[in-house]
Amino acid sequence: MLPEGYSRNHLPRIQVSSLLSDPRNLLYHLEVVQQPQRAAEFSNYPLSRLPVTPPIIVRLDIHDASGNPVVPEAELPFLIAHLSLYNENGLERVDRSPTQSGFGSAPVFIQWRGRYQLGITLLQISSVSPSGIMGLAQHGQALAETRTRVFEVLPRHQYSAAQPTRLTQSFIRQGARMFTFVSPPHP
Repeated sequence: MLPEGYSRNHLPRIQVSSLLSDPRNLLYHLEVVQQPQRAAEFSNYPLSRLPVTPPIIVRLDIHDASGNPVVPEAELPFLIAHLSLYNENGLERVDRSPTQSGFGSAPVFIQWRGRYQLGITLLQISSVSPSGIMGLAQHGQALAETRTRVFEVLPRHQYSAAQPTRLTQSFIRQGARMFTFVSPPHP
């Protein structure tokens, strides 16, 4: 018996290939489905940070070696996305100082006005033994990467947040925590 309001067409489909796939032969793909448009610099005032708007939303697709979509349930808790800030041409990472190293060693925030891209890296923080048992890895393994389009970081007095999109509103209705900010119009 199906729960009220559900039909067979609305139930999630379990891919047989998900159950038979070799976790070492999966292909990962990230796609930015909602691009950031603007942000406000916070200069030397870290408590005055405003969000990048609209919020960046990235979709993850996982396929087996044959190209069939899979959902590796046991692996999902060990996948994380790491966000990095790059200059406008995407060649230089600008969110960390030269003395910092390693994944996640610097927070991603935008201190100065300019034009930037965000880089998203999918990391796996676990390892799979030959017997299929998962354990914690020493270092995250990068599985996929993508970049946003260039967006502008404006002086705070010129910033106005982008209106929440239908996609953002849909995630909020589903209980996702997304910081949205609608700034008042400037005189």
